[in-house]
Amino acid sequence: MPLEEKISDAQLLAMLKENNFSAWEALYKKYAAAMYGLICKLTDNKEIADAIMIDAFVELKTKNILAQVKHALCYSLLRFTNTFAVSALKKLGINPKIFTPPEETKLIHLLCLNHSLQEVSAILNIREEEVKKQLRVEILNIRNNKRAEDLKNAFEKQDVEVR
Repeated sequence: MPLEEKISDAQLLAMLKENNFSAWEALYKKYAAAMYGLICKLTDNKEIADAIMIDAFVELKTKNILAQVKHALCYSLLRFTNTFAVSALKKLGINPKIFTPPEETKLIHLLCLNHSLQEVSAILNIREEEVKKQLRVEILNIRNNKRAEDLKNAFEKQDVEVR
């Protein structure tokens, strides 16, 4: 049975605990763009970013990391991704890039720096519920930007092949 487009994080986590392969597909579809975007912010090397992304998903699966999620899934994935990518880059002898996040991803950046929702709420002087709402908007924007970029690249590639 194919998964619906709008699967909740709670449903996703429950399915992952059952080791449902479709849940891994849904997790990738829902969060890969945000995870990959974060990795790409730490390195300019596409091949290394691709390898780290693959290794991150393998680590999530083999170490059953998502079974231990105590916060929102998105928050947990981004924190894991940042920590994993920084560690992987350092193992390769590469210093992660230092970047100043644009305004549209400031919450993601703060959360990835291992600040809690409570700390981000205090830093920005807004309620935790507002932090969660704004975080969702940031994630959706990243996902939409990634899709638009992929679509643009596909059209450019198709245009080149037609010529």
